[in-house]
Amino acid sequence: MVSARIMESGRNGVYDKLAMREILLATLHIAKPRARDEIIDRYADDTRMAWMHANFGDRRVVELAELQDEVARAISAPIDTMTMIIKSAHIYDTDFTYMREVLSANPNV
Repeated sequence: MVSARIMESGRNGVYDKLAMREILLATLHIAKPRARDEIIDRYADDTRMAWMHANFGDRRVVELAELQDEVARAISAPIDTMTMIIKSAHIYDTDFTYMREVLSANPNV
C-alpha cells in the first residue's frame, strides 16, 4: 500500500541527484512479521539491495522480525503485530515502470 501511495500521490523531489517521488510519515502495521519476505525475494534487484544495505541498513525490519520471533519463542508467546513509523519513503523515477509491474502483480503491496 505504501508503494502504491507513493506512485499515486507522492511529492516530487530529488535525492542523490535523481528524481524521485516520496511520502512523509508513513505508518506500517505488519500483521504477520516474517524474517523473509517473498515479494522482496522475488522482485528485488541484488545490486539495489546491496546498495540499500550499505547505505540504509534496510535489514532493520527483517532483524526486528527475527528478534520478535526469538523473544516470542523464549517466553512461549505468540508473535504479534509490528508497527513502524517511517519518516520518509520514496521511489526513484527511474524505477516507476518496474514498480508498476510489481504493483500490478501484487496489488496489496
